[in-house]
Amino acid sequence: LCLGCGKQTENTTRAVIPSTYHTPLFQITENDKIGFIDSTGRVVIPPQFRSAGEFSEGLASARLSGTYGYIDATGTFIIPPQFDYATPFSGGLAVVYRNGMPSYIHPNGEQAFECTFPAVGAFENGRALVRTASKKYGMIDTHGKLFIDTVYSEIRPFIDGRAVVKSAGERNEVGVIDTLGRRIIPYGKYSEINDFTDGYFTAEVHDTTNGNTIATVVID
Repeated sequence: LCLGCGKQTENTTRAVIPSTYHTPLFQITENDKIGFIDSTGRVVIPPQFRSAGEFSEGLASARLSGTYGYIDATGTFIIPPQFDYATPFSGGLAVVYRNGMPSYIHPNGEQAFECTFPAVGAFENGRALVRTASKKYGMIDTHGKLFIDTVYSEIRPFIDGRAVVKSAGERNEVGVIDTLGRRIIPYGKYSEINDFTDGYFTAEVHDTTNGNTIATVVID
């Protein structure tokens, strides 16, 4: 499991998928092999891969002879095939898998840091979601340091520097944290908090006896 990581395109897919590289490349499929063309339709990388991802930050994951590596825009393997699975680069790092366990690598193929979490997400704005074996969520920085502890049953996406979280306890209480993990809205104040939209949260207060909504409030 990779939390929020990009999907690979298998050889059964014939859709044209744009690259995020500065020279746009698009996937093509021919005889069950994947290659890439440019915006003029010129074949840049002849179809040769059983599976491949989109180009991101100049590289794309590609599978050859059963394992994944990373190619550049010429189709040359910059990181040789060696992984069971590989995801797009994001924030300068990519999630790769060996023997079912994820780790992060740099564009030169070197491991970024030791990763002990069984499920991880792609980096965005210098942070990535991680999950423990007991299914508790936290967040790490690009050095692998845990800066939001794994004490949550849910961490929703950050919007304008704020994220709705739920406690990992039986009560599954809801609150809001900032990007440093500091509590902005404490547990127990509201029964439900909706994601930050148009500069506001909307929150609900429920009747503890029957679960009905007593009031819906707006929080800036």
